[in-house]
Amino acid sequence: MGCGPSSDAVELIDMADKCRIPSVQFREESLMINNSKRNIAVWLPLDESRIKAVVLVSHGLGEHALCYYHVAHELVARGYAVYAIDHVSHGRSDGQRGVIPSHEVIVNDFIYFVNTTRKRYDQLPAYVVAHSMGTLVALKSLRSLHNVSAIALSGPAIFAGHASSSPFGIKSLYPLSQTSFAVGLTAVTSSLDPAGPCAPVVLEEITANNAVLADMIRDPRRNESIVTNKTAKELIQLIGLVKEELPNISLPVYCIHGELDMIALKKSSEYIFEHIATPATDKHLMIIKNLKHEVFNEPNPHGQESIKLVVDFVEKEFSKQIKDAKQPEPSVTLPEAAVDDSNVCDGTNIENTQKEEEKENIQLDEEAKVVENNDIQVELAN
Repeated sequence: MGCGPSSDAVELIDMADKCRIPSVQFREESLMINNSKRNIAVWLPLDESRIKAVVLVSHGLGEHALCYYHVAHELVARGYAVYAIDHVSHGRSDGQRGVIPSHEVIVNDFIYFVNTTRKRYDQLPAYVVAHSMGTLVALKSLRSLHNVSAIALSGPAIFAGHASSSPFGIKSLYPLSQTSFAVGLTAVTSSLDPAGPCAPVVLEEITANNAVLADMIRDPRRNESIVTNKTAKELIQLIGLVKEELPNISLPVYCIHGELDMIALKKSSEYIFEHIATPATDKHLMIIKNLKHEVFNEPNPHGQESIKLVVDFVEKEFSKQIKDAKQPEPSVTLPEAAVDDSNVCDGTNIENTQKEEEKENIQLDEEAKVVENNDIQVELAN
């Protein structure tokens, strides 16, 4: 969720500077989709032969791809290529600032972006990491993405809180925004004044990290901290489509959410966890106490720990996928007279392998059952 530079004179920053570190290749490139430019951020290991999989990133409302530089750095350190798109009307992509032209455009853009990137790494596994509005885009796109193996969701935005949907920013009017009357009114205002403000985003509810908030204000790639009328209408429609889509999604999923999130309520993650068709052993829900909307940007060590939880999930899914690919073909039972006793396995190795697999499959859950850092406690439901 973005905030953008204020009208007051401030010293602007270039987020690309944060993306460039000695151990990582970083670049930006353009992708043309239906004669419209989309900006793509790319982070790679220095030795590209080390790339073992690719991660595709879908950012939140008002943000841009470079906001996830710290997540990208952690993934690259473990051998992943990371690609992130500036959604339409965000960052350096084309489109009127802050005005999503339609939910179909933003979803189809993401599908094209992912599938085009996959062609570069068609033999490698792929994963999606998404935040807030970006989770809606990713979930609606998921079944159209080529060979994506798992998805991690940060602060899903199925249910908006008072900090992002209160008319005129008046908290007492928040209940009004949740009525069918307000939905109908949004459809009207979307036509009359697409770029007009539907609701402001409360800056202080994004994160408790004052340094990050200061950078948001100075970042010219971010949009203004409002939800426009047109964007509100399109997101309402997209939320409905995502709810319909969840029973059709069975990929492994990891939801991480700040308990104090008043921009996208934690019940959004709980709703996904309850309604997605993913088997119980492959879906994970992490509600983190005392954290707000952007858990990756909370004061350390909480922000770093949140990033690690998501990166560890991706690593776990990668390890499972590689092991499954290496499983030998089922052996053919030979006639009894043809069996060579010297080659018969006594079952010990198989049993040990099964125990090792079971231990790895629950490793992430055991680490995350209870994580305490001062006033923060992390709980996992699965």
